[in-house]
Amino acid sequence: MGNLEVVGVEVIGSYCDIRSSVFSIMTIYWFLFLPFYVIIYCRINSFIPLFIYSFITRESK
Repeated sequence: MGNLEVVGVEVIGSYCDIRSSVFSIMTIYWFLFLPFYVIIYCRINSFIPLFIYSFITRESK
């Protein structure tokens, strides 16, 4: 039973290490691509109202 507990702790520890490293990589990528996300988001936000407006004006005619 003692060996099993040690293995379980090692597995959980390695899993947490993998998760934390993945999380740090994701955070780095997020900060790298944040400007691109903002630019794309602003472009989409300016595009969607125009699209909706043109759609509404076309439908009302």
